[in-house]
Amino acid sequence: MPDDRPRVLIIDDETGYAEDLAALVSDDLRCDVSGTPEDAMRAVERVAYDLVFLDIDLQHEIDGIALLARLKEFDPALPVVMLTKTSDVADIVESMKRGAFYYVVKGEDLSVHDLVHVARLAVDDARMRRSVSAIEEEERGALDAIVGSSSATRRLKEEIARVAPLDCSVLVIGESGTGKELVARALHATSGRASKGRFVAVNCAAFPEQLIESELFGHEKGAFTGAERRRTGKFEYAAHGTILLDEIGDMSDAGQAKLLRVLEERSFERVGGNQMVETDARVIASTNQDLEKLMPAGRFREDLYHRLAEYVIEVPPLRDRPGDIPEIAVHLVGELARQVGRRGIGVSEQALEALRRREWRRNNVRELRNVLLAALVRCDEDTVRPRHLFRDRYEAADTPPTYETAKQEAVEGFKRRYLTWLLGLTNGNVAAAAEIAGIQRTTFHRHLSEVGLDAEDFRKQRRDG
Repeated sequence: MPDDRPRVLIIDDETGYAEDLAALVSDDLRCDVSGTPEDAMRAVERVAYDLVFLDIDLQHEIDGIALLARLKEFDPALPVVMLTKTSDVADIVESMKRGAFYYVVKGEDLSVHDLVHVARLAVDDARMRRSVSAIEEEERGALDAIVGSSSATRRLKEEIARVAPLDCSVLVIGESGTGKELVARALHATSGRASKGRFVAVNCAAFPEQLIESELFGHEKGAFTGAERRRTGKFEYAAHGTILLDEIGDMSDAGQAKLLRVLEERSFERVGGNQMVETDARVIASTNQDLEKLMPAGRFREDLYHRLAEYVIEVPPLRDRPGDIPEIAVHLVGELARQVGRRGIGVSEQALEALRRREWRRNNVRELRNVLLAALVRCDEDTVRPRHLFRDRYEAADTPPTYETAKQEAVEGFKRRYLTWLLGLTNGNVAAAAEIAGIQRTTFHRHLSEVGLDAEDFRKQRRDG
């Protein structure tokens, strides 16, 4: 059975007193003893203590108040209760200023009950502060995960911050790969629900019609063939939290009807059951489809749309925020480099500029990620350069060519491919090829010379073949 007593370090150079104190409170607290500041610091570095009792009157070069400062520097959230032989107001005030939780006066009047009570208050306070801090960190992290500082991205983050506290359904729309799930996670993390329930994501396109209902609402044992035990659905799992219905436009008609009822009544029945299960999960839906265009065709319910779209957030595509691309690229390279064991690899300014210039039309950030992953595989140095990113030599160039240069190269490439096709078609017969092209034989010969082709090579291929 796990030992759930708080872990406590008693720091006192009167080690006999400290050991007696540890024995007195052993039913409620697990105590270790340190007699010197050096031993104490080594102990807190090694063990995650819930609380420290610290003698304010340590007889060492480092006194109790100075050691308190070191402990707080090492772990600001570690609660410290000062032990003192006297009620010296100046020392007590100074220790409280430096972060002590409370103080206890040594002596015969000190009861075990009071000492344990102070210890539990200190531990509970620290745990509450850590919990609040973790929630605040999650909130900051969720918004930080939406990388970029363009005006479009700033507006998106501001919109998330405004909508998150409202207890309304949100429809997140945007092209594939724009980060709709990141937006949904940020809405959950900054809504206050993060401390009450989970964030649960369901891809509505991933389940066939006969399984999506069981996935969302669960089923009872024996509800259908293979249902050997009760299964908790995603709505139930997301109690007090947030459920994301991704690709909502792909949900079947039957699934839409059941979802509408849940949103209206805030309750549902498991498949094969007759007991109503209440839900208070916040619903966020996302799609890359235009649901308003699907409604007239009967492919999406209008009444469900209005239930889901109490507020609509549109995530801008990457091409509408090109200024974010270098930031996103650097962030993704950092993530991908850890995954492929290439820590420390960088991205050149020319590569970032090439990424910014590119027109991202298919899968946005997801496509950018794939390009960068391939670049890391190709890259044989410590910096990703344009040649690692793209197979197209213009995009891969450190400096893009001028319009005239690019045009000339394109014309030459076309001319070579066209003439090669004609000579192959006519087995190297220049007269026939020139006639098909509608030009004089002398002009045709000049074009062949310009691109380095020889009709004799094609005639020889025919003879050899």
